[in-house]
Amino acid sequence: MQTASKRVKKDKSLPRIFSEAIPELSKGNVALQSTAHVEDIGHENAAVFVSKLSLSLPDDEDQDLYFAPGAEEEQSFVLMELGNLGRITYQNETKVQNLVALCLRDALQYLGLWGELGVETEWSVFAYRPDIVVVSHCVHGFVLVVEVKKPGRQVFESHEVGGQVYDYLVGNLATGISCPFAVLSSYDEMCIAYLDDNGKSRKILERNVNNLGLPVDQDILNKFIVPIDEDKDKGNSNNGLSTRDEPTAASSPQSRLNRGFHFDDNAGDGKVEKGDGEEDDDDDDPDDERRIHYTQTFGREDAMKVLTLAIRCGLECVAKSEPRDVPPHGATAEGSCPVVNASGICWTNIPKTITFKYDQFPGAQTEKYYLWRDLGRGKKGRVFLGVNSTGKTCAAKFFLIDHGIHRRKEEMTQEVRDAWKATQLIATKAEADKEEAYWGRVYDGAFKSQTRVVQLNGLWCLLMPYFDPIWDSEREDYLAQIEQ
Repeated sequence: MQTASKRVKKDKSLPRIFSEAIPELSKGNVALQSTAHVEDIGHENAAVFVSKLSLSLPDDEDQDLYFAPGAEEEQSFVLMELGNLGRITYQNETKVQNLVALCLRDALQYLGLWGELGVETEWSVFAYRPDIVVVSHCVHGFVLVVEVKKPGRQVFESHEVGGQVYDYLVGNLATGISCPFAVLSSYDEMCIAYLDDNGKSRKILERNVNNLGLPVDQDILNKFIVPIDEDKDKGNSNNGLSTRDEPTAASSPQSRLNRGFHFDDNAGDGKVEKGDGEEDDDDDDPDDERRIHYTQTFGREDAMKVLTLAIRCGLECVAKSEPRDVPPHGATAEGSCPVVNASGICWTNIPKTITFKYDQFPGAQTEKYYLWRDLGRGKKGRVFLGVNSTGKTCAAKFFLIDHGIHRRKEEMTQEVRDAWKATQLIATKAEADKEEAYWGRVYDGAFKSQTRVVQLNGLWCLLMPYFDPIWDSEREDYLAQIEQ
């Protein structure tokens, strides 16, 4: 009599996925992938350089990888999701994106930072929405940006894809991150990307790859785990321009407005149209002033090490960077920032002729705003310090819609997806109007001329007066004075 063989439960722990490689993608269903949800969002090409830096990741036999306390017993997110299947099936790029997000969660578990840092998809107020970002609510900027492409196409040689990654890195640079990093991945292959910055990013990569088997520096981790120190923040508040290193000329974003681009009220959501006489760049003719560097490409066996390395580099850079200061009244600013109008956005250098005037509010005829600094984000929106071309200043709160859901409705027709987006915009318009009404009720109409709901970058936005923050240590004194 034969007895049924016992089904052996396979190990789903983190050490297995670090030592054996992430599961393989099935190549049999590449033709089934849908790209119906992909939209042209106007990235220019970038010149791609494979760095001479060749990263030698440690072998398990040569150098034991350091697992944060307790992480060796943790289960792998990607293995739990897949049930330890030998190969993964997928239907489109979105499914591959979800797999990469699970791998990022595993890397954060390995570092002992899952819960302190989050993995979000397509999270941005801008038209440029990275596929995945690693974020912390305690600090400014993104720890890491990840762009995912479907397997089976030329990804790592493409100037078009390089232009996408370049724009995401420049966006993080403008928040104050001195050396932003990104990962370009097709799941079974990936590389680390960085800007042309006179070797600063390269040195960070070299240092962290040599320390990959060691715990992350505790001073860096404290920046993400320990609440922000109020006294330290107070010392950095509104007392002059940022002293962070500015990008070199080669890595500075070139003004699209100065290179033949202009805003077009008839443009699609988030797009910037080209001016007359501007030819489309083809994939073989990138703008050489937009330069991006890649490490060599790594396979599945090194995927978790590469993601861990990229997170470590991002942690170091964000922890050692400071957000831009708010310029004092009457001061100028220098550097790159987004500029928006009703329908579009692009990157430019803020004009040196602009002096910030906090006692003057932008008029109703203002069509474009420079978003100099990210002031904060919440569940419903994201707030920036905005200034117009004459220096009149405001706080601009963008009410977000879930672009991730919008772009994943690939099974629906374009008409249905457009209708869904229109419904979302109606809802966010109602939220913006409600907050504007609160200003009138709370301040008895005192700021009626300084609050206004407008549409910028295809999103509804509430313009409000900007006030210097009141620190917790000073709140009681202010309240006592008001009560008297």
